[in-house]
Amino acid sequence: KKHVLEMSKGLWGGVKKGAAEAAANTAIEARYIKCKNTGFDHPPEVEEQMNVMRVNRDEVPKLKAKISTFIEHNKHQADAEDRAGQEFTHQSTQAGQHPTLGQIQTIYGDCQSSIGADRHCYVAALEAVREEWKQLESQDLHQIAKKQEAANRNLVCFRYYERKEPEKADTFRVNYEQNVADFVTLVQDLREKKEELEPQFILRCIQAEVLFLRSALQHAEHCEAAIRKIGPVTPIRFNGWQGLGKTSSYQTSTPSTYSSPTNTNTYEEPVYSSPAPYGTGLAPPPPPSQPRARGLYPFTAGSPQELSFQPGDILNILNQDGAWWQAELRGAVGLVPSNYIELI
Repeated sequence: KKHVLEMSKGLWGGVKKGAAEAAANTAIEARYIKCKNTGFDHPPEVEEQMNVMRVNRDEVPKLKAKISTFIEHNKHQADAEDRAGQEFTHQSTQAGQHPTLGQIQTIYGDCQSSIGADRHCYVAALEAVREEWKQLESQDLHQIAKKQEAANRNLVCFRYYERKEPEKADTFRVNYEQNVADFVTLVQDLREKKEELEPQFILRCIQAEVLFLRSALQHAEHCEAAIRKIGPVTPIRFNGWQGLGKTSSYQTSTPSTYSSPTNTNTYEEPVYSSPAPYGTGLAPPPPPSQPRARGLYPFTAGSPQELSFQPGDILNILNQDGAWWQAELRGAVGLVPSNYIELI
């Protein structure tokens, strides 16, 4: 009986101890949840490091978010340039398309496709930077968060047992101090990494953008020069129903991919007239009926395709299509703004 009574006391003591531990854990968890909402009230020197951690914790995702915004914007833009290139190239091969206009559309379509391809490379460079920057968020910040949680829990346990069980509280105090030491080391490591790597990542983004813009500018300048070299498009003039459909040839340069449309009716097909080419160089003497214009304002050529002149200069007008006219002055030919001159 004595043995049974001792066993019963032991069992009862174990039950009481387990119940006490369960109650303590419940109370500690309740305090922990409350402190998460109101603050853990760390010592001032620890709170200072917590603030350093919060600043870096917020800055790291913000830079990643900014890069992601650039990536998404340029992805959409590159896709739009790809589509534009395809659409202009397709338009250039449509039946009945003006040969010169089709040639210009092909050149512009190629330009858009080239710029789109370069922009995709720019996006790839940004994505590489973002992936490297994400490591700070996925690894360093994750480790800091784990150490911070461990420190917070040990602080709550220490304060719970501080008066009830000082010896047990001392164990949690030692653990807390070790957690804080590890936490501070990780926070300072992250700060140093951020201060070292962020300028490098920003510089890489800028370098990728500069390379893209230079390449895009070269494509655009090449496209502009090629289109100016072709010259203005002289539209097909509508001469009435009786002038449509009769067999004739286009009097202009036709791109190799262009096929002249064929008609089965008896009308005469309209005829193109070749525009004078853009560019500079010696011009033949103008015919007597050549229109002339006087310079009103000084104009300085901004490209080899343009023609400089001064107020009072008399220019021979070779082509009056559009806002820029082709003119000749002292043997040189080029484009001039029509609002800077007046016909005489």
